[in-house]
Amino acid sequence: MPCPAATDRLTFRELSDSDVDNLQLIFSDPIAMEHYPSTKDVAATQEWIDWSLRNYERRGHGLWAVMLSRTGEFLGQCGLIPQNIRGLDEIEVGYLFCRSHWGNGYATEAAAACRDYGFRQLGCEKLVSFINPGNERSKRVAERVGMTLEKILLPEENLWAKEVCVFSITRPDASN
Repeated sequence: MPCPAATDRLTFRELSDSDVDNLQLIFSDPIAMEHYPSTKDVAATQEWIDWSLRNYERRGHGLWAVMLSRTGEFLGQCGLIPQNIRGLDEIEVGYLFCRSHWGNGYATEAAAACRDYGFRQLGCEKLVSFINPGNERSKRVAERVGMTLEKILLPEENLWAKEVCVFSITRPDASN
């Protein structure tokens, strides 16, 4: 499956079963997972990878492993995730990185590459990011890639049953 083009510092590849340990660097970290329902154990991490593999097969995209170009080191994951909110099919730019790599601009660089991939290769007219209201780091990433706060979903309006900020961006040449 195709992945976003490499950036100056990052490369992308599909997640695989061999990424359990890589993802556990994020999923077992309570600080990195602070804005998610909980940390994930190895079995839940494997389920996450299996879900990603199904997305590649069904949709041709999903979350990709993000690697540091010069060393091949795993930094995190970023990609385009199918979501259905209030009966609307949306494509989310999702990102989650190892805490040891926070503050280097990798999430912004990866999210921008995925945004461009969604607009140019997939022909998406709009992309969204669903962010916990208290997750200021993720909000800043969304804003840096051109997203703005579109709305706040109430707990009864989404499958996470909690308040969720919806950031969005429309393809610059998309017709209204």
